[in-house]
Amino acid sequence: MKKIEIILLTILITSCDSFVEDKYIPGDLTPPALVSISAISKDSIKIVSNENIFLNSSSFCSNNGLEIIDFIENGHEITIKFNSELTPGNKYSAEYKILDSVGNSLWFIAEIYGYNSNLPKILINEFIVKGTKTNPNKIELYVISSGNMAGITIYNGTKESNDYSFIFPDMDVNEGEYIVIRTTSDNFPIPFIELDNINIKHDKKFLDNVRDIRIDDFKLSASSGTISIYNEPFGEIMDAVIYSKNLNDETKNSRNFGLTKVVERVDEIGECGEWISSNELINPEDVIYSNSSTTTRSLSRYRFTDTNSKSDWIIVASKEASFGYDNSEKAYE
Repeated sequence: MKKIEIILLTILITSCDSFVEDKYIPGDLTPPALVSISAISKDSIKIVSNENIFLNSSSFCSNNGLEIIDFIENGHEITIKFNSELTPGNKYSAEYKILDSVGNSLWFIAEIYGYNSNLPKILINEFIVKGTKTNPNKIELYVISSGNMAGITIYNGTKESNDYSFIFPDMDVNEGEYIVIRTTSDNFPIPFIELDNINIKHDKKFLDNVRDIRIDDFKLSASSGTISIYNEPFGEIMDAVIYSKNLNDETKNSRNFGLTKVVERVDEIGECGEWISSNELINPEDVIYSNSSTTTRSLSRYRFTDTNSKSDWIIVASKEASFGYDNSEKAYE
């Protein structure tokens, strides 16, 4: 099921609102349902419902200083233009009230993120899931085309179900660049992001000429899991990987992925078309086999191949992990 692209903090549903009281049709007491709300330009957002809707603009309230200067009602959609631009990647919270043609209303508080019109194209290119205090888990992204990372979100999981997430700040990246995301650990407890200067020696693991990022609590399961990237926290998927140390076993629960939440995330990625299986359902033997990986034998994309399948990936030979540089082509045997 597709998750509504909104954080619903509070909902107050009323029926037969006096705003359009003269249009009331006896028997229709169902309020409009919210399908999505998202930024569509630097200063505008779009609300989508399951039926024709109208905006009660007098009920709008924002804690970010936003004011509505214009809006267009077009069937199931309302486009709203604000008095100022929404900064890419920044979060904006506001109250809205929409009504259907007979006056049933939906009041909600939504969080949206500023529109990024200059998104890069990126791939998950290398990662380890068996990190230690001295060599914590890390993920490498490869920038295929230049752009700005503001608002792009990486999940340990998916946007609908995740254990940890990280929203990138306003940060220009260039084609061919590597971004190495490292989790904090006892030995490396302080988060840090290289923005303009990529040669800051924050700690001894940071590399010259590589954009290093150390973030809190982005712990990956050593057993089975998913990593996914979206253009904004509740936006469109950009890339995803699925891995497991297990093999198919019909006698085990959760398709032998270990946990129900992992199966749900696997299926979500499959439904998005970001992972391909020969069967209707994705099983452990359809994903990246991670059992032989270590901190020096990373899970690495082979020559930037991107068919959304396990064939794109190898476990490199011992000491061939190459975070921040071209991936090794030496496979572990």
